[in-house]
Amino acid sequence: KSMKKIVLLLASISCLVVCSGQDIFTRGLVYQAPEMKKVIIKEKITYRNVNDTALSFDIYYPPSFNFKKRLPLVVFNNGVGGMEIPRWGIYKDWAKVIAANGMIAVNYQSRNGRTLEDGEALLDYLVKSAAQLSIDAGKIGLWTCSANARTGMRLAYKTRPEVIKALVVYYGGPDSLGQLRQNLPTLMVRAGLDAQFINQKLEDFLQEALQQDVRIELVNYLNGIHAFDAFTNTDESKEVIIKTVKFLE
Repeated sequence: KSMKKIVLLLASISCLVVCSGQDIFTRGLVYQAPEMKKVIIKEKITYRNVNDTALSFDIYYPPSFNFKKRLPLVVFNNGVGGMEIPRWGIYKDWAKVIAANGMIAVNYQSRNGRTLEDGEALLDYLVKSAAQLSIDAGKIGLWTCSANARTGMRLAYKTRPEVIKALVVYYGGPDSLGQLRQNLPTLMVRAGLDAQFINQKLEDFLQEALQQDVRIELVNYLNGIHAFDAFTNTDESKEVIIKTVKFLE
C-alpha cells in the first residue's frame, strides 16, 4: 500500500511539473547564486557496466578549482532509479550550489529495482577513484529526498556506513532500519504541508532516532510543500536550502 502511495505521489509531482508549463529538465532550484554559473562540470563518467548498460555520473567542482587538492563530496542519491535523473534541473542546481560553496557534488544514473546495488557500486567507485577525482574520501555526504530516502538512508545507515559521514533527508522517510548508527550527523527537513503518510514515516524515524541517541537535526518547515525547493520561491525556502549547505559544509 505504501509503495502504491509513493508511486501516486511521484505521478502527481510529475503532473505538477507538466502543468506548470516548465519542463522537468529546466525547472531548477528556487535559490540561485552567481557562482553557480561558474562551476566546472564533467559529465557521463562511467562507474559501472551491467550487461549492455553503462551507468554514469556527472561531477561538479568549484569555480576555478585547480585539482591540486582533495575536497569533500556530496552525492545526490538516485534512489528511485532512472537514467535521466542527472539531467533534471533541480538535481543539476543542487549540485551547482554545493560546488559553488567549495565542495564537490555528484549526480548519477541507477536502474529501477536495482537502486541499492547501483548506489553501493557508485560509492565504491568514488572511494576507489578518489585521488583522480580530487575527492576527500573521508568526507563524503549523501543528500536524499522523497521516495529516494528508502534507498538513500539504507546506504548511509546500513550498507555503506564506512563511506557516508553526513546525511541530509528532504521530505521523506525510510522503512524501519532497526539499529541505527550514532556517529552519523543527520539533517531531516519536514515539509509541514506534505502528505500525511510521508510525514508519518519521517516522524516514525525521528522517534526511533531519538530513542537511540542518534545525532540528528530537524528543520520543520511548516509552510513547506513536497518539493518546495523546486516550487516555492520564498525567503523561507531559500533559508532552508542555505542551512542545508551549511550543514554539509
